[in-house]
Amino acid sequence: MNNPSTQVLSWIIAAVFFVCTKSVGADEMSTAGACERTVEMIITFDGERGFENFASSMKSMGDVISIDAINIPTTEVPDPCAGVTCGPNSSCDKGKCVCRTGYVVLSGVCVACEYDSTRETCFWISMTSVTYKSGERKCQEHGSSVAQVKNINDYNLIIEMLRPHHKFRARETYTNAWISGTVNPIARNSEDTMTQPLYSKWYPDGTYPKNPTTSRTHLALYTDKKGEDYEGMINQNPNKLMYGVVCSYNTMRM
Repeated sequence: MNNPSTQVLSWIIAAVFFVCTKSVGADEMSTAGACERTVEMIITFDGERGFENFASSMKSMGDVISIDAINIPTTEVPDPCAGVTCGPNSSCDKGKCVCRTGYVVLSGVCVACEYDSTRETCFWISMTSVTYKSGERKCQEHGSSVAQVKNINDYNLIIEMLRPHHKFRARETYTNAWISGTVNPIARNSEDTMTQPLYSKWYPDGTYPKNPTTSRTHLALYTDKKGEDYEGMINQNPNKLMYGVVCSYNTMRM
């Protein structure tokens, strides 16, 4: 089977030959220079490689036909993002909405997310007054779960994320948010307090819960604008409203 470029050349030579035959006669075609005709043709190439093959073949056929100029028309490529409207914290890239750096898409919404040291977990915060159960549902709506604080790195990262959300209304200089975990509120040593093997740093002095009421079984983080000495974990009744909830998303599912 002939090379596509050779086929195109054969068609061009045949076209020139036909034009010359009609113009000067077949007998005169044997005379060198007897026929000089301009033939305009539109040829579609299969990508850049197709054009290179054609050009190479044309060079090899220089004694039969010559090309004065090759005009390659420019075609305006339509903008794939034209007419695409993206939501908050996202922008269009090649026709698709993608989250900006520091955000991940959760249930179609780009949410600010901070990665842990393994980059397998991404933490984000919903600052809406919620009980523990309603906060849990809030996380689940976005394919996430209430965040566990497994180590000091997780703790420092989440506390840093909470600080900008301090409440500055009358007499409220603090904020708080639910995290995952339950406690034995009447325990009096750090080993017996947590019911799961999670990291703990209790407010205010880092030892064990200061609220021994038996109903205060769930964990939350507390931070005050006064500084690091006024930050830590608290135990609270799960039916009480906290200012928000810390959620975690497993990035291995992305």
